[in-house]
Amino acid sequence: MAPLRVGKVVSKMKKLLALYVVGIAAMMAVLPAAKAGTIALWTFEDGTVGNPAGTVTATVSGQDGTALNGPLYVGGVKTAFGNQGLSLNGVNQNVHIPTTFGGPLDLTGSFTLEVGIVHGSGQGFPIFMGGILPGQDPYYLFVGSDGSVSFQTYLGGPTGFISSAPGALVSGELQHIAAVFDTSGPDNFMYLYVDDILVANQNVGSNTIAYTDPDTDLWFGSVDNNQFGFYNGILTDVRISDMALTPSQFFAVPEPGMVAVFGLGLLGIGLARRRV
Repeated sequence: MAPLRVGKVVSKMKKLLALYVVGIAAMMAVLPAAKAGTIALWTFEDGTVGNPAGTVTATVSGQDGTALNGPLYVGGVKTAFGNQGLSLNGVNQNVHIPTTFGGPLDLTGSFTLEVGIVHGSGQGFPIFMGGILPGQDPYYLFVGSDGSVSFQTYLGGPTGFISSAPGALVSGELQHIAAVFDTSGPDNFMYLYVDDILVANQNVGSNTIAYTDPDTDLWFGSVDNNQFGFYNGILTDVRISDMALTPSQFFAVPEPGMVAVFGLGLLGIGLARRRV
């Protein structure tokens, strides 16, 4: 092979290698964000599309749940951790995750609740941590019929409550909700994000989350004990972290361009090797 041609091939291989490195770095940047502080994760990838859910497996923590009244596994949704979700009918379907009083999901310091969601219609509770005693529910996310999102906490007497404006959720679109309780500063703060955009916050002073009801459990899709507040929509992923995450640490589907660059790097190196 002529020296000039060898030089061109080497130059091209260096460029392709640079693209490959960029792709790898970009992919690796996503992976830590998917794990930061995670204490519980449900991806709804454990069932068969079109079938009703039974046991809903937690991929992190072992906090498995029981689906009640047949919420269905649905496909065709590109999520942060897969391609499935769990469809709730807004009438009588939910998921119950039994918790231990004082256990790992009884969060008293900083924490973050995240849910991937395709909003349907009506109102209800995508995430609800509570028991049978009214007004003493440690934390929950509520979606209003106007597309607003609310985050409420019980602080041992007072409550913390923040809400987005109406229309934060668009029916039929895959969106991300994050509720953050941050105890890292001199005062404690609540933050609420929709698609990584801060939509509400509140200073709650020195107050922290209180657990006074020993029957407190975690629910997806309604309030405690299958009573009311049933949610109509699709949950794609639910993650709980024991730290106050920032938007750069929220779970997210990798950018299409990032995946393309990663693939291009691999393909390019393979072609260059053949030509050499």
